[in-house]
Amino acid sequence: MGLFDKIASRFVPELGDVEQDMAGNPNAPAELLRKMAEKEPKLWETILANPSCPSDVAAYIQNRRTE
Repeated sequence: MGLFDKIASRFVPELGDVEQDMAGNPNAPAELLRKMAEKEPKLWETILANPSCPSDVAAYIQNRRTE
């Protein structure tokens, strides 16, 4: 973590919290969920629990888990 990140973390909410909220939002666009799944494995559980998770995104996550 760089100096900027250390300072900024004192004043703004953790980005992880924002990402978790977005990943679980049923109104999140499919493309956003797709990009999040590709970049952030820590969000996979939340994305899979999202009722709006597209089937191709769910399949992508399942395939990556078995690698």
